[in-house]
Amino acid sequence: MSSHTDTLPAHRHPGLLKRMRRSWVPYTYIAPFYILFMIFMAFPIVFSLYLSVQHWDGLSPMRFIGFDNFMRLAGDPMFWRALNNTLFIGIVAHIPMLLFALVVAFILDSGFIRSQHLYRTIYFMPVVVSSVAISIVFSNIFGLRSGIINLFVVMLGGQRINFLGGQGEWIRLVIMTIFIWRWLGWNMVIYLAGLQSIPGELYESARIDGASWPQVLFRISLPMIRPVVLFSLVLSVVGTFTLFDEPFVVAGVEGGPNRMGLSLMVLLYRNAFRYSRFGYAAAVALVMTIMTVIVALMNAKLFGKKD
Repeated sequence: MSSHTDTLPAHRHPGLLKRMRRSWVPYTYIAPFYILFMIFMAFPIVFSLYLSVQHWDGLSPMRFIGFDNFMRLAGDPMFWRALNNTLFIGIVAHIPMLLFALVVAFILDSGFIRSQHLYRTIYFMPVVVSSVAISIVFSNIFGLRSGIINLFVVMLGGQRINFLGGQGEWIRLVIMTIFIWRWLGWNMVIYLAGLQSIPGELYESARIDGASWPQVLFRISLPMIRPVVLFSLVLSVVGTFTLFDEPFVVAGVEGGPNRMGLSLMVLLYRNAFRYSRFGYAAAVALVMTIMTVIVALMNAKLFGKKD
């Protein structure tokens, strides 16, 4: 049996424009978000796709060159150096950072120490500090003449270490140190929020059964915060491929000696704003986006739940 609305003529059904006119107030309130999204998100994404197949210096007319930018990218040794540096810094820095953040979060959640809020604030403070200011401070700490690290090395009878010069073998270590120090607290807070969402009854049952600290961690805490770990890994992947401030301040736009401090984002900036190769920079950005999505999907496949 058909309803009354099914029997109405087609012209009696209100159209989209009529519904929008009737509900113009809520549409007006949400319009700024969509306008800003179209201007600052959707348009740049679409325009960068178009720009990646063009040759453009920002002033002269665009010239369509097809996939030449991507072919040039595949044979560019500077791109492969930047990719190698980015992956090395991201992988080597994230392993100790995420593990230590998890341990600190578990200690704070377990109540082994008092003043949990104080320690959580202290660990989180580097996140809200300017990354440029942090990079400048650490550059001075690792300085050759007046750096604190080298002062201790000399006091112990050693030779000064040129962390920011030489052959560039220490630059990635400096960048990783800054990266770990800054983002450890961020991941700790994420893990702590996940641990605090675990029902306390599970820990009570484990304590009654005589479970040890490692058993509680690996049998209860880690399985329960698996989605939180996945979320942290995805953010880490995005953070790795968008690494810019630390290598830019420490190694400069050229990446320092032997380009050992050159990251993909610095390479993008270098081509776009130093040499005005906007089409080539857009190709770099597109490749970075594809790699980020692939690695994020791999993390979701490895650590996501198989429901």
